[in-house]
Amino acid sequence: MQTAEAKVRTGRRGAADEPVRDQISLDRSVIYASVQQIADSWTNPPGSIDDVLDRLDRLGLAISVAELRSRPGL
Repeated sequence: MQTAEAKVRTGRRGAADEPVRDQISLDRSVIYASVQQIADSWTNPPGSIDDVLDRLDRLGLAISVAELRSRPGL
């Protein structure tokens, strides 16, 4: 059985980014709030926004992560 990370990596390059980028363009503040919520939920070890973005980047969302980092709203 493939992990979620493996499934993303075997797909078309950038395909996973498309729906996330659509959401960023609709309401960036909601995406930033979601990233913060994920970071807050990581308690052992604690997570930061950068940790969440790093993980998303490794999972194949490099374009979305670059867009979020280029115009921070946190």
